[in-house]
Amino acid sequence: VSQSRYLAWRDIGSPNFWFDESGQYWLARGQHHYMKSGSLDGGLDELIKYGRAYNSDPGGFTLILMTWIGCIGSSPIALRSLPFLSFMGTLVILYFGARGFGTGPLWAILVASIPLTSSMLLHYATELRAYSMEALAVGWLFFTPLWLNQYKKGLAVFAFGIIAAILASSRYSAFLPAGAACFTALFPFKPWRQAF
Repeated sequence: VSQSRYLAWRDIGSPNFWFDESGQYWLARGQHHYMKSGSLDGGLDELIKYGRAYNSDPGGFTLILMTWIGCIGSSPIALRSLPFLSFMGTLVILYFGARGFGTGPLWAILVASIPLTSSMLLHYATELRAYSMEALAVGWLFFTPLWLNQYKKGLAVFAFGIIAAILASSRYSAFLPAGAACFTALFPFKPWRQAF
């Protein structure tokens, strides 16, 4: 299979949503696959209730998707652009993370380009699921301790924490890097160092 088949921008306008993608869409509308035709959209309560039953994810991506649909709309390109922006955000995070380690601009661009070499990552970059947001979460959480050492003011730390919490709520698998990032960020504090 050629690499070009999986280029993300080829799929961004595709109206062909498979079962899990369409389920993600219905959850963002407070519904699920098995509701009667013509059912009214649900609210946050239904989003949480059906999300637990049909998606088994913390629901961060679904909540953002619900807001996205309300602001941008629900055309295929509008829906697929949300995960695509998360994918592109991952590249930005990798670039600035590499720069934070003292890497030159050219090397930082090469580091940020690594996901572009993976046909699988490019294929899932526009899938209406939380995969791209999960990749963004892992990148953000990996570099957060580095950034917190540079910005020690309370407001910056609070902002980094809020963004990290939202991103970590994309999928349960994002909880592990979230815990590791918290430990790494807190380790320099004296009580934590003494505990270990």
